[in-house]
Amino acid sequence: MRRTTLFTAACVTLAGVLLTGCSGEDGGGDSSAVPSALPSIDAEADAAALATVTQTAQPGTAPVVDFTPPLSVTGPVARVVQPGAGAVIEVNRAVVADVVTVDGSDGTEEGNTYDAAPQILMTDEANMPAALLDVLVGAQVGARVLLAAPVAEDRTTLWAFEIESVLDVPAQAEGTEARLQPGLPLVDHADSGTTDVQMPVIVPSDGPPPEELVVQPLLVGAGAPVTADSSLVVQVTGALWDGTQFQNTWEEGAGKPIVLSGAIEGWRQGLVGQTIGSRVMLVVPPELAYGDEGRGDLIPAGSTLVYVIDILAGI
Repeated sequence: MRRTTLFTAACVTLAGVLLTGCSGEDGGGDSSAVPSALPSIDAEADAAALATVTQTAQPGTAPVVDFTPPLSVTGPVARVVQPGAGAVIEVNRAVVADVVTVDGSDGTEEGNTYDAAPQILMTDEANMPAALLDVLVGAQVGARVLLAAPVAEDRTTLWAFEIESVLDVPAQAEGTEARLQPGLPLVDHADSGTTDVQMPVIVPSDGPPPEELVVQPLLVGAGAPVTADSSLVVQVTGALWDGTQFQNTWEEGAGKPIVLSGAIEGWRQGLVGQTIGSRVMLVVPPELAYGDEGRGDLIPAGSTLVYVIDILAGI
């Protein structure tokens, strides 16, 4: 579907070069390879190159982005093209934005959320390149922002953002406690070291892993249901069935923005219908996660995965 295509082009490419926060096939995030020998950064020349890019649009419509190709920069560079008039954007906030992605080599449009649904960006160092963070923090809702960055040694990508709104993101899930099914891992709590709340810790079960996907609400939130096309802000603890941890976004501080359609199948099946504000445990069998291939050094082949997910916000 168009949204997934856009996400791959616009978000994962940006994630591979600049971010850790876009969602992909880890239940949380995928990253493209970063070239090991990009040219040295010339910030003054990069700013001058981005200054040649113009865009025109009415509020809420995709901009016409105009420049003389090829556009080439040596490092990430951003600027506000049009100021907004809404709320001031602060650090550690979730902003809702539409984005058009353009190939700097020839001006070809690579993706357009105006044809699908907006994305969530987190204004923090863990999820956003410094160049974009510097211009977004202090800007106002309604602003249009350009970001250019090298995505390969000989290729630059341009992102044209329109900031639509700012979401309230609580520090943790809050809701009605649900009864835990027998045989599942337990959830303890510990200091995260980066937030004032305690993060969930997965305590493994002594029994064998289930063969089917298990969806276990722990706290039932009062927000809207998650859909297959939702963009979410989550906090995640992930462990193998034996309790070995392979993922913990709590230690990074802020929540992690994801697009559910880009997550592993176990997430896509397990989170649809859960409500914003909930804490959910997913026990994901290998065939709905990484199968016989595993993932890197942390997730061996054939692994059953346990996730505890706080669904903090979403659209």
